[in-house]
Amino acid sequence: MMKLDERIIRRILWCVAITFVIGLGVSTVYRSGPHKLCGHEWGSRFHRTDFTVYQAAGRAVLDDRNIYTAQNPRGWLYMYLPVVAVAMMPFALLNVFWASLLWYLLSVAAVAHALWISVQLARRFWPDCRLANHWLYTLVVMLILLPTISGLARGQASLIISYLVIASVWYYMQQCEWCAGLCLAGSIALKVFPILFVVYFLAKRRWLMVVTTSLWLFAWVIIAPSAVWGVRGNSELLHQWLTTIAMPATNPDQSLPNARYKDMIDPRITRNQSVQAVTIRCYAGHDQSTAVPAREPAARRIALILNLILCLATAFACRHGSAATNERRTVSQLCLVAMLMLFLAPVAWVHNFSLFILTLAFALAAAFSIDQKSYLWHIGLIAFGTGILLTSIIPVLEAFGVFLLGALILWTAFLFTNKSNYSSNII
Repeated sequence: MMKLDERIIRRILWCVAITFVIGLGVSTVYRSGPHKLCGHEWGSRFHRTDFTVYQAAGRAVLDDRNIYTAQNPRGWLYMYLPVVAVAMMPFALLNVFWASLLWYLLSVAAVAHALWISVQLARRFWPDCRLANHWLYTLVVMLILLPTISGLARGQASLIISYLVIASVWYYMQQCEWCAGLCLAGSIALKVFPILFVVYFLAKRRWLMVVTTSLWLFAWVIIAPSAVWGVRGNSELLHQWLTTIAMPATNPDQSLPNARYKDMIDPRITRNQSVQAVTIRCYAGHDQSTAVPAREPAARRIALILNLILCLATAFACRHGSAATNERRTVSQLCLVAMLMLFLAPVAWVHNFSLFILTLAFALAAAFSIDQKSYLWHIGLIAFGTGILLTSIIPVLEAFGVFLLGALILWTAFLFTNKSNYSSNII
């Protein structure tokens, strides 16, 4: 059989990728409908996107209304910090069709750049990887395809969060702490859990990274929105966010009756693959027909213990080194912390696992390098891919955390290879 030229393979892969992006883009904009185009109605009548919630918050800023009363046609309410509503103001100037298209293109660009920098980092620290670049890109895309499609189709901000977290690692490893702090602070402003990176850098005594992140976070959370509402107005909005969104999210007694959480905090929504949600479904019933509310408090305590074990194991694995920017051990530890973010969160939708782009690129490069423990990487990658495949084919398995199990096995591969394979400096 004639061997295909590498250039032809790359062109085929590019054509497939471009066709897929265009097709998914049409579907995504359709889901944000219905739209009025040239006097005709086009788009979904059920309005299946989260993006219009963000757009409604941006419009509330322009109209000088309370952003926490902003909602989309489905009645979904805005739940982010005030600065995010400020950032969405340009989208509020456009109609839903063009705004959702622009948001989709921005999200695709974020995923593409996250993929590129992840492969570049993997190549830098595993220079003997036997995979050609186009195959490394392809394998990462195949493994992360389901979470990415879910995030893009739903118009979610999770892809932007994943990009900012990955970009912070990239800039940090490039010794550009100001840019790294900017990206990390942006991700924290969108979702609180990336603050675990700050804890990591504190433990490693990387003071410049901690200071730059803190300064940028102050700019994002205090200065930027205060320029719109004033210091007092921003303080009132922050207090409202803390009391009506942040605090109820940590207390099931407050969150379950809360209209903001009716479609989100329920642990029996199978797309939620956090440790807490999966534990509740396995121990206290996986749907409403099998639910045993009396067992939920015990399930939450079990989940708390499991999360504590994950934290201690991650801390133990990260005890070596000083987060040097010329050590691949540093990237491995940051991948461990990034995975921990999703395990600890009370809500970790499948699309949030787009954060694994860097993790998968690094693991693939390690698995196809000359290494005495590459079998651990293979086990982790196969487990993760199998978890995604099984939940796609047999949806009921998602309820019992098969997806999460695959992610935990990949996390375990990082855990057990962290010390032995990362002692040497790689430039």
